[in-house]
Amino acid sequence: MTGPASVGVDGGEGSEDVNAVQVEAPNFILCYQGAGLRYQITCPQGPRRALGLYVSSGYMARLVDAFGAEGETIRARLAAVKDDELYNVQMRLTRDAVQAIEQLLASTHAGVRELLFVEAKCMEILYASVGVWIDSLQHGAQDVTLSARDLMLMERARTLIDADLQKNLTIPDLARAVGTNASKLKRAFKLLHGVTVFEYSLRRRMEEALRLLVDERQAVGQVAAAVGYQHQTSFTTSFRDFYGFAPKDARQLRGADRVSAAG
Repeated sequence: MTGPASVGVDGGEGSEDVNAVQVEAPNFILCYQGAGLRYQITCPQGPRRALGLYVSSGYMARLVDAFGAEGETIRARLAAVKDDELYNVQMRLTRDAVQAIEQLLASTHAGVRELLFVEAKCMEILYASVGVWIDSLQHGAQDVTLSARDLMLMERARTLIDADLQKNLTIPDLARAVGTNASKLKRAFKLLHGVTVFEYSLRRRMEEALRLLVDERQAVGQVAAAVGYQHQTSFTTSFRDFYGFAPKDARQLRGADRVSAAG
């Protein structure tokens, strides 16, 4: 509903490594895992409102069958998912689905009544979500099936951006650096992180710029260079477009104000 989340894929049996992929979560996010893949959804500290439903393959198959011929596209999508792959798609929730989720999260029922209420609302939400899924695929929504390796590469791409905000890596450069192609990088990064590579890079650079201005009290020219801008005027324009005020005015902010501005 609101707030960030991430999808983590285990490195394998006996491995403690988890390749966490950040996911913005304002929409309906569907993950369908292959039989040999394990993943977990986690949420960092901070305010959020979310609902997670875990559905068995058999139950999902019966639900899709209820849509008859309309569900054929979904059946084909899920049948193609291999044991070591994760199918992922993000879609806008309908008003009906949002209302059902709101009602479920705000439930005041108890005991048997709560159990019946939750079961009814979950069925309503699932039915609405599958309907959104079918409609989105019919209208060309982007979905993607990714292996555990693909998920690791997308996280590596995010890490490379974060590691050196002075560099303006192009899509081809970033794709080569992580070991994939530009087309897959663009599609998978947008689906998994909720923003394009450019949007993510810009946001991180602006967040760092605000931190340097407010916490480190650095000069505007120094900050511009630190976040990859060759010209201070270009940085000032980007900063003003992003935050709504000039870099020089950021000096008037305090730490708490900086967090509020960044949010």
